Amino acid sequence: MRALAAVLLLTASAQAQDVTLSRDTVEEAFKKAECRTEVGEALANAEPFDLEKGYRLYALTCWQSDYQSGSVLFLRDGAGRARPLTFQHWTGKKFEPSLVLAEVDFVPQSGTLTSFNKGNAQAECGQIGTWHWTGSEFKMTGYWYKERCDGYQLEGQKRYRIR
Repeated sequence: MRALAAVLLLTASAQAQDVTLSRDTVEEAFKKAECRTEVGEALANAEPFDLEKGYRLYALTCWQSDYQSGSVLFLRDGAGRARPLTFQHWTGKKFEPSLVLAEVDFVPQSGTLTSFNKGNAQAECGQIGTWHWTGSEFKMTGYWYKERCDGYQLEGQKRYRIR
């Protein structure tokens, strides 16, 4: 029984420490993104997702508010090299690169990554972006933007699609 408990403990420990991101790489990205979460805490709570061809996606919490959080995503290739990912973010006038996605969700079965940056707690304004894993990168598949918080939910509204 003790042997089984020891094996389970070692397995759980190995899985928890599976994050193979260089602290320097994370610190540099967190500094550029002006993250408020401590790097050690972010690494300890990193969400890893297996992709195809030996790639692995990691989501690390950069900041948290009362109703949402933002994450920096890292991609590790089959050779073990990791880099922060940059995504297009709508500024209200144009798309600009950003290291942080709000309320990020990844569905491994479909390869779909979604971000929902809520403009308020009721999610009646803000931005939603979707990207698809191509086998080597994430390509934007849609983007919705609603500036005015007017009591109507942004999610599912086709008229707010800008890309």
